[in-house]
Amino acid sequence: MQWFIALAVQAATITSVQSGNWSDVATWDAATVPGEHDTVEVAEDHTVTYDAVSDVVIDLLTINGTLDFSTDQNTRLTLDEAAVYGSWQMGTTDNPIPRSVTTQVAITGQTERLGVYNGIFSVHGANHDRTWTRLAITAPRDSKRLRLKQAVDWQVGDQIVIASTSYDPTEAEAHTIAAVSNNKKVLTLEDKLDYKHYGAHHEFAEVGLLSHNIQFSGDEEYDAGHIIFNGSTVATVVGAQFDTLGTYATLAQYPLHFHLVGDGTGSYIKQVSITNSSNRCITIHATSNVLIQDNVAYHTKGHCYFLEDGVEEDNQFIHNLGVDTAAGATLDSDAEPATFWITNPQNTYRRNSAAGSAGFGYWFFLLDAATGMSAEDSDIVPRTMRLQEFSNNTTHSNGERGLTIDGEGFDSVYYMPTKPATFDSVTAYKNASTGIWVRGRDLTFTDATLLDNRIGASFAANNVTLTKSLVIGESGNDSTEGWMPYKFGFAFYDGPVHVRQTTFKNFKTEGDQTQAAVSILPTNPYAMSPNNSFADLTFTHAQEFFIDDVTHAGDMFAVLNNSKTGAVTLPLLDFHYTAGCVTKTIWNVYVCPHIDYGRLVFNDPRDKHYTDELTITRLDTDASIDMVEEGSSSGGRFVLNLPVNKTYRLSAGNIDELALEYDKTNTSIIVRLPYDTAPSRVTELGLDHEYWSYDTDTNELVLELRPDREYVIYR
Repeated sequence: MQWFIALAVQAATITSVQSGNWSDVATWDAATVPGEHDTVEVAEDHTVTYDAVSDVVIDLLTINGTLDFSTDQNTRLTLDEAAVYGSWQMGTTDNPIPRSVTTQVAITGQTERLGVYNGIFSVHGANHDRTWTRLAITAPRDSKRLRLKQAVDWQVGDQIVIASTSYDPTEAEAHTIAAVSNNKKVLTLEDKLDYKHYGAHHEFAEVGLLSHNIQFSGDEEYDAGHIIFNGSTVATVVGAQFDTLGTYATLAQYPLHFHLVGDGTGSYIKQVSITNSSNRCITIHATSNVLIQDNVAYHTKGHCYFLEDGVEEDNQFIHNLGVDTAAGATLDSDAEPATFWITNPQNTYRRNSAAGSAGFGYWFFLLDAATGMSAEDSDIVPRTMRLQEFSNNTTHSNGERGLTIDGEGFDSVYYMPTKPATFDSVTAYKNASTGIWVRGRDLTFTDATLLDNRIGASFAANNVTLTKSLVIGESGNDSTEGWMPYKFGFAFYDGPVHVRQTTFKNFKTEGDQTQAAVSILPTNPYAMSPNNSFADLTFTHAQEFFIDDVTHAGDMFAVLNNSKTGAVTLPLLDFHYTAGCVTKTIWNVYVCPHIDYGRLVFNDPRDKHYTDELTITRLDTDASIDMVEEGSSSGGRFVLNLPVNKTYRLSAGNIDELALEYDKTNTSIIVRLPYDTAPSRVTELGLDHEYWSYDTDTNELVLELRPDREYVIYR
């Protein structure tokens, strides 16, 4: 008991009585400087200059006036909690804390929070010409030398990170600078590189500065402090390092967190590094008009640069770098983290680099409504909002996709902006799955550069186009190669989607890895549009097409139209052969003269699940395709792309109520279905009896299907 009494006596509440230095006893009402576990208040209208280097833990520091850190001597403040209602001042724009001065804040204890509530958080460390650049040439493994594209003002002793350029994001590595060349473009490291970092052919490893003379830190990797801005706070932060902050798997505890600020005009985070975070990097929550620029994040967990509820608008993410984004656990989706998590497209993303994640580089997670704390107060529909800007961004070395617009199994996402959106100049390389993957409509990806991805681009979409782009299968980047069964430049899926005016290079099958410039998404059980198209493609050292494993509905009925010449590329199945088709054995396709295809949907409108198998036969050639229940062909529903002006026999008949939908063309087809007796009726708006009949010789219903109609047959 005496021990607890002693603690109570030692701890005190100390309040400023005048402006002055922290170390001056005359500043405080207790006539003593704050001590271990004290509660300290800087009173309103007072400015206290922090001028100490101390590991003494202040339990609670309340700032109603101004706490101003010395700009001419090293300082260290250790605290458990700070509540800022006035002003936290570490240098200014015109008078930043100079590089010769180190200013440190350690957040440790039980609460571990620095909160700013309707106050000012002004942090201005030494400015840098740039906080990250790229290699000019490849840095081999075991080398100590980095040649940079741009000159830097970094110094001996600074710590930097070099991003992975392989399929493994964890091949990023931190090093200390031992020497800087006179031209400031060559760095010598204290230790040898553990991995090769590539620097050629559009793939140049990023090199980022981690050291800053203002340093905020936590005390434990998984249970660390956090910094939160709330209310009408204005936060202006330049030239600081935030290390070991963010509490693992805990909502609202992030290294830098704009929380329900609303209009954040005037706030910015620039030239900072966020390292070893257990929970995100920079979070923008129900806050708009914030500038996030020239920052470097390395070795962090969970989604890194994060928009939270989907109501965040007009924020600018410009020239930020994220390296080695690892899985987190705050949200389910953090298990497959995105370096940039985007819940509202009405923000600007320009010249950023997502340089290695266990999951995704950029993840557009666009829902039908706002989420979280904004759900009840907003009628916003993120997935219909216009794209403000997405230009000149890079994404590489991700375990999944470089850029994805999808729910990825966590929710339904389909981006359909009210105004067509253009994604300009995306560079995506060394992504283990796909460079660009999209669910949506009315989107264009222009001037993209896609290299060394398993699939360069594939769209689960409607009216989405890749145009004026460069797609390379093998660039020469052999940084820690990982074997893949195939590499495709553009893989058709869903649709109609399109690829135009694009150059494909270096897609050559070698050994047991299949490579082709244009293909379809492998082993696809889902229906594809018969209007998918391509035009004006250039191929250099590249096999142009390949379609394999035509055993699924989406594979068997793939139709790729050359919209310029009219030719059609089709899977190598007898069903598709028409006079004039050329067999391309190596490509495993037919290339045929113009053939118009329509889409037939065989459907059970009463969900009776009449059949799980269907055979479709072309009567002009007697060629058949056998379909089984899978994907979009399931529950008694089958989807088929068929040449027009032909007659087909379907194996399934004698069904009490059967619907046939026919579209995607302007020309009719005829179908024959077995029925023991003539159907009682066939309905369709404006249907005349002359469009259907019953063949008593074969006991078949004969029905002419006209485009954009649905027919219902009653037994």
